[in-house]
Amino acid sequence: MCDDTKETIVQVLTVAAVILAAIFGRTNTRI
Repeated sequence: MCDDTKETIVQVLTVAAVILAAIFGRTNTRI
């Protein structure tokens, strides 16, 4: 059970990181 929960959390964090990176990338074109 713990492994499944960990996997889900990791996947959610990864997706969130990718989305945030995309948003910041589009917002800050200077960088």
